[in-house]
Amino acid sequence: MLESMLLLFIVVSLWVLVWIWFYPQYWESYQVIENEILSSELKRGERVLIENVLFEESGGASEIRVFLSNVGSVDLAVGSLYLNDTLVWSGELKLPAGDTSWLSSTVTSVCESGRICRVKVCTTRGNCWEVRIRAP
Repeated sequence: MLESMLLLFIVVSLWVLVWIWFYPQYWESYQVIENEILSSELKRGERVLIENVLFEESGGASEIRVFLSNVGSVDLAVGSLYLNDTLVWSGELKLPAGDTSWLSSTVTSVCESGRICRVKVCTTRGNCWEVRIRAP
């Protein structure tokens, strides 16, 4: 009887030690997976519509103004603006779902008149949207 109680105690003790080692690793992995799932769902819910692009020149300085609409299902933050693959603005412009906003930036070179220009907007989660427009 004493031998079986001792054996039961050893088995339970070993199981508890394994569980103490295993459970934190399991819980950490579970949280990482849950965060990745949430992040990918939020990323899939992002939709930005580039509604208007204006080029303005005044006093030798050129400016690009882009009118953006968040037509997705989640709030987002615009993180960068590119003109022909050249970064012209970076920062964080918060754009709640269903909201619109202008994004302005001073640029060193504007697209040549009559040429096709690519304007690309990227969010902080990594989604990008691009339009091609003909410069005035």
